[in-house]
Parts: sequence; structure tokens; C-alpha cells
Amino acid sequence: MFTFNPVVRTLNVSVNGAFIFGASSGGAGNSIQLFNGTEFSIESATLSSAVSGSMAASISSNAFVFGGANGTSVYSSIQRYDGTTRSTDASTLSTPVAYAGCVFLGSSIFIFGGSNNSSTDYSLIQRYSGSSLTVDSASLPTVKSNAACSKISSNAFLFGGFSYSNLASNTILRYDGTSVSTDAAVTAPNGYNSGTYKQTASNIGSSIFIFGGSYSGTAINSIYKYDGTTYSAQAATLPQVDQDISSATVQSEIFVFLSTTGYKFSGTTGTSTSTGLTLNNTGTSAAALTFSRPYTV
Repeated sequence: MFTFNPVVRTLNVSVNGAFIFGASSGGAGNSIQLFNGTEFSIESATLSSAVSGSMAASISSNAFVFGGANGTSVYSSIQRYDGTTRSTDASTLSTPVAYAGCVFLGSSIFIFGGSNNSSTDYSLIQRYSGSSLTVDSASLPTVKSNAACSKISSNAFLFGGFSYSNLASNTILRYDGTSVSTDAAVTAPNGYNSGTYKQTASNIGSSIFIFGGSYSGTAINSIYKYDGTTYSAQAATLPQVDQDISSATVQSEIFVFLSTTGYKFSGTTGTSTSTGLTLNNTGTSAAALTFSRPYTV
């Protein structure tokens, strides 16, 4: 008689997903969630502080989380997450900000403007290489926070936004890594001519899609497309009106994190899921990451 003893092996499996930073049961949070395209799960690691309005983007195998606010406290910390371990970098933001635009461009992450979460907005552009932070000589033409931000090729774009002095904006700003200019296509269709804010944007190839946001203080469910020349409304809409939301591009799809559901958008159509979602995603930031997870066979 033979006895079969199975061999148990643990393999490192590559995973593509998006991490959502600052999720909570209400208000600021320190939770990190993973959305793998099908379901949500809560990571064992947490942020160093409960925040809302943080900014996030990835360089190589690390996601970076910048600043954020909790009430009147605004943070300058730069936190790093590799899919397993969260750590705090030695570098800090030159100016503590929340609700800034944020995108990876070239070899660095750029943080555009932002707010002190009270009555002050900023126009500075902060650049992080993954090890050191510098302030660009260029700046935004006006102070701005709560603008959606994404990129096409070597250009970053900021859509709309808000300032305490100028209220909502309908401008589209372009940043080429050196200077900032205003694109000609500044008027949004469907009557949102006074501008939107608290929306989110991510790209698929050479097109940026802008989701939701607020118009005159009212949340909307619109989806817009910008190809660097034309700004147009899409037939698809979000499954719910929502603002203060986040998104990330994972391979060829955009994952949008609404307050009570996830939405996966292909560029023409979308599907929603709340499987595994137990925390609220309002005021979060998100970053796509390819990482390894142990899998036992």
C-alpha cells in the first residue's frame, strides 16, 4: 500500500489591480482596499493617518500616496505601498496639500495645486522622482484644487477644478513637463459651462475620460472624453451621481471608485460591482499597480 503525501508549494503570482487609499465608514480613513476588477478586499496594511483628499500614483512597482487632510490638519507625508508593505518616505511635500491633481508623467509624479482644506488653494507644481521632491519653476495660471487630472502621451491635463476665490472652472490646462498652457476646448457640453469639480479622470490610450463630479454643488453622473483636441459627452453614464471620487487605469480598462460601488469602463461601456465592498470610497485616491501575491498550490 502506498501513501501519497501531496507537496504544498507557495508561488508568487503576478496580480494587476488598483489600490484605493483612505477608504472609511465615513469621513477620513486609513484603510487600503484592493479592487482586482471583480471584487473589493481590505488590505492588512493601513496608512499612517486617517485622510481624505490624498493623491496617488505609481512608479514601477510602488504606489505613492501624497498628503491629504483630516479636518483642519493637512499632511505633507509621502507614503509608499508595494502591494504588501506600507512605509513612509523620508521626503515630504514642500507644501502640505489635499485635493490636488496628480499624475505620473515621464519618470516622475507631478502634484498640481491643491488645497489646505480651509480657504487657501495653491498654484505650485510639485515633482516627485520616487526618492526626492522638487518644486517646478512653472506653476498653474491660477490657484486650483479638486481638478481631475490624467495624461495623453507626454502631456498632463487638468480639467475644471475649484478655488475659493474664483469658484468652479471650465478650463483645460496642459502641462508638457516644462510649461503650462490653456487648451482651446474649454467649454464643457450639456450646459456645464460654469465648470465642474470633484470629478476624476483616467486615460485609455490617447483618450482621457472624465467621470462624475459636481456642477453648481450638485453631483452628476456624466462621462466625458478628451482626445487632446475635442471634449465630448459620452453615451454611457455612471450608475449613480457621485462626486469626490477616484479612478485608475488597469491595463486597458478604467476602474472608477464611486462612494458605494465600483465601475469598470472599457472606453465605450461599463459595468458596476460592489462585491466585497464594505467601506465608503468618498474622498479616496487610487493607483494601479502590478504586484506579486503568494498563492499556495
